[in-house]
Amino acid sequence: ALSVALTNQMPTLISAIESLRIALGEQCPKILVGGPAFSGGAAVGHDGRELWRGIGADGFAASADAAVSIADRLPPPRARHRPD
Repeated sequence: ALSVALTNQMPTLISAIESLRIALGEQCPKILVGGPAFSGGAAVGHDGRELWRGIGADGFAASADAAVSIADRLPPPRARHRPD
């Protein structure tokens, strides 16, 4: 899970998510986001979509407890097939 306090930190968060996805490929864990930058009106992007979807995250959690609960319900990353 990644937390962002201020909306001006979003470009750094987006870059971190993209970097994780590129570096880890199919083995990348599910990425949850949260923090004050996702609360209130800031939680909805300019196009009306939930902000976490627009930045490439797999989910949003309003608290650490919620993040654990949501993470338990997310499907695991796809397993990479290894040649025999």
